[in-house]
Amino acid sequence: MNNNFKKIIETKLSSDVLNLISELNFCAQKLNLRLYFVGGIVRDLIMGVDVSDIDILVEGSAIEFCSSCDICQILSIHKDFGTVKCKVRGYDIDFASTRCESYPQSGCLPEVNQIGVSLDEDIKRRDFTVNAIALSLDNFELIDYFCGMSDIQNKTLKILHKDSFIDDPTRILRGLDFSIRFGFEFDKITKSALVSYLEQAPRLREGLSLSRVELTLDKVLSNNDVAYNKIIENKYYKIFRDDVPSISSAKILDASNIFSQPFSHIAKFLLLNSFSVPEADFKSDYDIYLFFKKYSDFELALFYAFDVYSNQVLKYYSDLKDIALILSGADLIALGFEQGKRIGEILDKLLEYRINSKNILTKDEEIAFVIDNFKK
Repeated sequence: MNNNFKKIIETKLSSDVLNLISELNFCAQKLNLRLYFVGGIVRDLIMGVDVSDIDILVEGSAIEFCSSCDICQILSIHKDFGTVKCKVRGYDIDFASTRCESYPQSGCLPEVNQIGVSLDEDIKRRDFTVNAIALSLDNFELIDYFCGMSDIQNKTLKILHKDSFIDDPTRILRGLDFSIRFGFEFDKITKSALVSYLEQAPRLREGLSLSRVELTLDKVLSNNDVAYNKIIENKYYKIFRDDVPSISSAKILDASNIFSQPFSHIAKFLLLNSFSVPEADFKSDYDIYLFFKKYSDFELALFYAFDVYSNQVLKYYSDLKDIALILSGADLIALGFEQGKRIGEILDKLLEYRINSKNILTKDEEIAFVIDNFKK
């Protein structure tokens, strides 16, 4: 198995990365430490999925290791979690210390209880068995305490303990991501734990880390409308809200296409936020222009998705947004108007006329309007 898997690794990782691993192992051996791939990178190697990010687990202190390894250029250190970002031979690599942690409240960020624990203690804090496989980097031995290999082969998602979703409900969303990308399905015990959590979610939500929810949604919603629809259908929105989101994925797709905004950004906002706007009375195209010009394209997409002034926002975006005058303040001064606040007022009136008249004016026509309507 190891020989076969070593061949897989050699086909999936470049010779530069393999040489880098060899150098890092040499450093680790001098410090009597062991290095591992753990989690997603191992799962992807087993499944034959291309690997993009390199994360390395140090059985011990990653800070000590990176500080002592000459080829590691430290970029940042997160001391509380024992993690280090490094540049190694041109590669960005995240190093993590083995650790055990606990959750004071459901859904909050974990508290690290100890850094430098044994590999098996660290593995226990993972989300699913398919992400709880380690690969030793000194001999490419697979270490599979929870039969994750079998679950990968069977495309089964199993939690490691019954309170897994209570500790971190975003694991439900990560499971959804694996389901969409790889066709994995929750096993019976995991489904039961998931249903149990969703029933309790309203009273468990107090400590929920919204930053963690947002990060997870960013990844899951990159699957576009499929993920959004499944969050609604399976009531996964109960992780962070009580009411059913009312905006359809079709409306979000329209907003995404019309306003050139990522589907995932719009969908995430709709799932996590409400949208309130000031009242407006649109008597002219210029009123529409004045109202919407202060909003970004993303906010315009939200108006449309929430069906708030949707006709007006479409008119602004397609017809009014890019209207500009030919004349400038310098032109008005050259015409003999005194520099100051009145210059801006004249240009505003000219723009109002330009927009409401629905005519494309030449520079001479703009000059004529100014001369006819304003005294020098």
